[in-house]
Amino acid sequence: MEMNTAMKEVWAFQEDNQVKLDMDVMLNVLYPEFVLWDRCILLNISKSLSMDGEQFIPSNTIEDRTQLEAFINHIHLIDFFPEFEDIPNIILYW
Repeated sequence: MEMNTAMKEVWAFQEDNQVKLDMDVMLNVLYPEFVLWDRCILLNISKSLSMDGEQFIPSNTIEDRTQLEAFINHIHLIDFFPEFEDIPNIILYW
């Protein structure tokens, strides 16, 4: 199989380290729970969103529901899989 330099690094890292992933974390990221809140659809990956009884109130930082959804639903895979912190592109392989 033909590989560029970056792919060779990823392949070598995977073969050398055989990283074990936490299946619960991986399933939460791959199949996230969504919460409907005040006409917003929000990710609940950490299962810790609790906004019962509250309503969206615009602020200087988050002016509308679209910005709120973008802020809450924005994730970084490296935050969930810190074992790949040394080689960030390895997470793309998985």
